[in-house]
Amino acid sequence: MAIAKYLSDKELCYPIQQTREYIEATLYVQDYLFYCAVIEDSHPNTDLLKSSKWDSAKEQCLTEVFQCKTDDELKIALQRLDAVLEDSHTNVSMKLNQEDVSFPFGVAWFNNKLHVVCLAKCDSAHWGKEVVAINDISISALLTKTKNLFGGENEPVHQNRLCNTILSCRNRLLFRRLGLPVETADFAITLADGTILEAKPEETCYERSLEHPVTKRKNASYKTWYNHKVAYLQLNSMTKPLEKAAKEFDNFFDSVRQKQLQTVVIDLRHNDGGSSLIGDMLLQRIAHKPITNRHSVHIGVSRLSKLLYPNILPYLQNTRQVGEVLADYDIPEEEKFSGQVYFFQGVGSYSSAEMLLSLVHDGGLYPTVGEPSRQKSCSYGDILSFRLPNTGIAAGVSFKYFIRPDAALCPEDYLYPSVYIPYTLEDYKAGNDPCWSWVLKQAEK
Repeated sequence: MAIAKYLSDKELCYPIQQTREYIEATLYVQDYLFYCAVIEDSHPNTDLLKSSKWDSAKEQCLTEVFQCKTDDELKIALQRLDAVLEDSHTNVSMKLNQEDVSFPFGVAWFNNKLHVVCLAKCDSAHWGKEVVAINDISISALLTKTKNLFGGENEPVHQNRLCNTILSCRNRLLFRRLGLPVETADFAITLADGTILEAKPEETCYERSLEHPVTKRKNASYKTWYNHKVAYLQLNSMTKPLEKAAKEFDNFFDSVRQKQLQTVVIDLRHNDGGSSLIGDMLLQRIAHKPITNRHSVHIGVSRLSKLLYPNILPYLQNTRQVGEVLADYDIPEEEKFSGQVYFFQGVGSYSSAEMLLSLVHDGGLYPTVGEPSRQKSCSYGDILSFRLPNTGIAAGVSFKYFIRPDAALCPEDYLYPSVYIPYTLEDYKAGNDPCWSWVLKQAEK
């Protein structure tokens, strides 16, 4: 879903750049005005962009921009605009230049509660306990501040931002934004049992986690595994080129056919998206009933989208069908896998991975197993990437709104699986994968 193409300000110009307001502004204010112009011209949420809520966010953001002294501070200030869009894809790059500060603790969410998963060796007895506050600020308050800092459309997105973008990256500017003093003070982590742990900078963090031997995440796009009953494919990204994906899928299903296996698992729990065409290519290799209803798309036509996609009109006229794009990668019907397929999903399933899951779920193609995904079931996406004219800061704006095949389910905050199997703290501690255990039982029937 995300397409990384960058343009300089010389290629992309807006009327605001010819105004006296822009010409006489500071460099940071110019970049702010440019960013607002791109969002207002490109983003499909036109109702919000015409509202007082958006005007108020712009005023608050401009006030912060006036105070910015570094590029990092500008990046964080512009996040205020992203926060009101309720769109996880539209964002300013949060690759910050300021040196991070290292603290010996790590946290993870289980059942909407934050738990310690990494601690200094002397505190290891508290591993796995719930965290209720950091420096006397409750986790719920920190989560609320995160919602005001970053864009996102639902609770799992904001939980992920707090846990992985802020508390894991440990950047001083982000800490300050949450009200956490990290210049001289240590972190005081309050646990649910009343224990207060003092985390001092630069101490070593020890993580005591067990990973499932089959389904543990591999730091690669593809991972396969087979036994006498089940074939397992871990698909961790949907990045092009299409030729590589076709080769990986063909090799996998060739092995399935040679081993005469009748159960296949497609694990998308660590997949943060890419090109939705990869998901369609995967479905080409599986025999299933015809897909009669696909996603519908609202497209924002703008200066930027026309520059990146000069042939955007065919998209609007629906003349460029998925089947045409993937015709060269299709395989004969008799070679398609005809056994049982299960799709695993979870909070790590995002963007194009969620599009594939909603296509499978709403079409009744195969069971989707696991937990709700980390994105609204109907959401913004497909990023137009650009850089701000003065600082060169990378940014991206969604120019499409995707409506799932069963549009009646759009109000749902998540994409729910057809078989709900939660991943608990106890599973994490023991190295269990309840979804995998469930599939093995199904395969034995």
